[in-house]
Amino acid sequence: MRRIVFAFTLAIALSIISTIFAQDKCTVTGEVVFSGDSNIYVCLHTSKTFATFKKELPPPGFVQIVKANASRKAPFAFMDVPKGEYLVHVFVDENKNGKFDCDGWGYALEPSLMYKPLAYGVHPNWYEQKFEVNEDLSGIVLK
Repeated sequence: MRRIVFAFTLAIALSIISTIFAQDKCTVTGEVVFSGDSNIYVCLHTSKTFATFKKELPPPGFVQIVKANASRKAPFAFMDVPKGEYLVHVFVDENKNGKFDCDGWGYALEPSLMYKPLAYGVHPNWYEQKFEVNEDLSGIVLK
Protein backbone atom coordinates (compact mmCIF):
# COMPACT_ATOMS: atom_id res chain seq x y z
CA MET A 1 0.00 0.00 0.00
CA ARG A 2 2.86 2.38 0.82
CA ARG A 3 4.32 1.85 -2.64
CA ILE A 4 1.03 2.74 -4.29
CA VAL A 5 0.65 5.91 -2.20
CA PHE A 6 4.29 6.85 -2.88
CA ALA A 7 3.93 6.27 -6.64
CA PHE A 8 0.69 8.25 -6.73
CA THR A 9 2.21 11.13 -4.75
CA LEU A 10 5.29 11.15 -6.97
CA ALA A 11 3.15 11.22 -10.12
CA ILE A 12 1.15 14.19 -8.83
CA ALA A 13 4.31 16.06 -7.82
CA LEU A 14 5.93 15.52 -11.22
CA SER A 15 2.76 16.65 -12.96
CA ILE A 16 2.65 19.86 -10.92
CA ILE A 17 6.35 20.56 -11.54
CA SER A 18 6.03 20.04 -15.30
CA THR A 19 3.02 22.37 -15.39
CA ILE A 20 4.93 25.08 -13.54
CA PHE A 21 7.95 24.81 -15.85
CA ALA A 22 5.76 24.70 -18.96
CA GLN A 23 4.35 28.10 -18.03
CA ASP A 24 7.86 29.58 -18.21
CA LYS A 25 8.05 28.77 -21.93
CA CYS A 26 6.44 30.77 -24.73
CA THR A 27 5.99 30.62 -28.49
CA VAL A 28 7.14 33.45 -30.78
CA THR A 29 5.67 33.40 -34.30
CA GLY A 30 5.52 35.63 -37.33
CA GLU A 31 6.46 35.92 -40.97
CA VAL A 32 9.05 37.48 -43.24
CA VAL A 33 7.85 39.06 -46.48
CA PHE A 34 10.47 38.61 -49.20
CA SER A 35 10.29 38.26 -52.99
CA GLY A 36 13.52 36.36 -53.58
CA ASP A 37 14.40 32.67 -53.57
CA SER A 38 17.36 32.70 -51.15
CA ASN A 39 17.44 31.18 -47.69
CA ILE A 40 16.16 33.55 -45.02
CA TYR A 41 17.71 33.23 -41.57
CA VAL A 42 15.39 34.23 -38.72
CA CYS A 43 17.39 34.69 -35.52
CA LEU A 44 15.92 35.14 -32.05
CA HIS A 45 18.67 36.79 -29.99
CA THR A 46 19.21 37.23 -26.29
CA SER A 47 21.45 40.05 -25.06
CA LYS A 48 24.34 37.57 -24.98
CA THR A 49 23.93 36.28 -28.55
CA PHE A 50 23.16 39.74 -29.92
CA ALA A 51 26.60 40.92 -28.80
CA THR A 52 28.13 38.56 -31.38
CA PHE A 53 25.37 38.50 -34.03
CA LYS A 54 27.71 39.73 -36.79
CA LYS A 55 30.11 36.85 -36.20
CA GLU A 56 27.99 33.85 -35.25
CA LEU A 57 24.42 32.58 -35.28
CA PRO A 58 22.38 31.97 -32.13
CA PRO A 59 22.31 28.39 -30.81
CA PRO A 60 19.99 25.80 -32.38
CA GLY A 61 16.38 26.43 -31.43
CA PHE A 62 16.93 30.19 -31.74
CA VAL A 63 17.61 30.27 -35.48
CA GLN A 64 15.45 29.05 -38.35
CA ILE A 65 16.10 28.88 -42.08
CA VAL A 66 12.95 29.59 -44.08
CA LYS A 67 12.04 30.32 -47.70
CA ALA A 68 9.31 32.54 -49.04
CA ASN A 69 6.29 30.75 -50.50
CA ALA A 70 4.33 31.74 -53.63
CA SER A 71 2.68 34.60 -51.72
CA ARG A 72 6.16 35.96 -50.79
CA LYS A 73 5.72 35.01 -47.12
CA ALA A 74 8.05 32.90 -45.01
CA PRO A 75 6.43 31.90 -41.70
CA PHE A 76 8.53 31.15 -38.63
CA ALA A 77 7.79 29.81 -35.16
CA PHE A 78 10.08 29.52 -32.15
CA MET A 79 8.70 27.07 -29.59
CA ASP A 80 9.61 26.65 -25.92
CA VAL A 81 11.21 30.10 -25.64
CA PRO A 82 12.07 30.93 -22.03
CA LYS A 83 10.51 34.15 -20.78
CA GLY A 84 12.85 37.11 -21.12
CA GLU A 85 14.10 39.83 -23.44
CA TYR A 86 14.71 39.09 -27.11
CA LEU A 87 15.39 40.66 -30.47
CA VAL A 88 14.49 39.29 -33.91
CA HIS A 89 17.12 39.67 -36.63
CA VAL A 90 16.49 38.44 -40.17
CA PHE A 91 18.96 38.24 -43.02
CA VAL A 92 18.97 36.82 -46.53
CA ASP A 93 21.92 34.53 -47.18
CA GLU A 94 22.50 35.56 -50.80
CA ASN A 95 25.92 33.95 -51.10
CA LYS A 96 24.75 30.75 -49.32
CA ASN A 97 27.64 30.64 -46.85
CA GLY A 98 25.42 30.18 -43.78
CA LYS A 99 26.46 33.37 -42.01
CA PHE A 100 25.61 37.06 -41.79
CA ASP A 101 28.15 38.97 -43.89
CA CYS A 102 29.30 42.50 -42.96
CA ASP A 103 31.94 44.86 -44.29
CA GLY A 104 34.89 46.10 -42.24
CA TRP A 105 32.74 48.82 -40.64
CA GLY A 106 30.05 46.36 -39.55
CA TYR A 107 27.48 47.30 -42.20
CA ALA A 108 25.44 44.46 -43.68
CA LEU A 109 26.48 43.12 -47.08
CA GLU A 110 23.27 41.10 -47.41
CA PRO A 111 19.65 42.21 -46.92
CA SER A 112 19.01 42.41 -43.19
CA LEU A 113 16.13 43.50 -40.96
CA MET A 114 15.35 43.87 -37.28
CA TYR A 115 11.84 43.44 -35.89
CA LYS A 116 11.78 47.09 -34.89
CA PRO A 117 12.91 49.30 -37.80
CA LEU A 118 16.14 51.30 -37.57
CA ALA A 119 16.85 54.75 -38.92
CA TYR A 120 18.95 54.58 -42.10
CA GLY A 121 22.64 54.13 -41.39
CA VAL A 122 22.16 53.44 -37.69
CA HIS A 123 23.75 50.30 -36.25
CA PRO A 124 21.43 47.92 -34.39
CA ASN A 125 21.14 48.69 -30.71
CA TRP A 126 20.01 46.05 -28.19
CA TYR A 127 18.25 48.55 -25.93
CA GLU A 128 16.15 50.03 -28.74
CA GLN A 129 15.41 46.72 -30.47
CA LYS A 130 14.64 44.34 -27.61
CA PHE A 131 11.15 43.28 -26.57
CA GLU A 132 9.79 41.32 -23.65
CA VAL A 133 8.43 37.78 -24.05
CA ASN A 134 6.20 37.00 -21.08
CA GLU A 135 3.56 35.07 -22.98
CA ASP A 136 3.01 33.65 -26.45
CA LEU A 137 3.76 36.32 -29.05
CA SER A 138 2.39 36.19 -32.58
CA GLY A 139 1.96 38.52 -35.51
CA ILE A 140 5.57 39.64 -35.92
CA VAL A 141 5.97 40.80 -39.53
CA LEU A 142 9.27 41.76 -41.14
CA LYS A 143 9.13 43.28 -44.65
